[in-house]
Amino acid sequence: MAAKGIGEDPAKYSCHSLRSGGVTSLLSAGAESTAIKLHGRWASNMFERYTRYTKTLGAKLVPLMAPPSRERAP
Repeated sequence: MAAKGIGEDPAKYSCHSLRSGGVTSLLSAGAESTAIKLHGRWASNMFERYTRYTKTLGAKLVPLMAPPSRERAP
């Protein structure tokens, strides 16, 4: 198992851990949700429940929430 290969306890991980990590990493890298759904062979949008909020995801959202001001400081 991959966990054992890097010195981690395999009992701490499950298929859900791998799916959650995979979905989160792909979203953080900018993958489209449709591609993630197809790649993971999800028939529904259940993959969204596997996503974990990370600093990387948050950093990509901040500029969308508060775009830079068009006004210039004097």
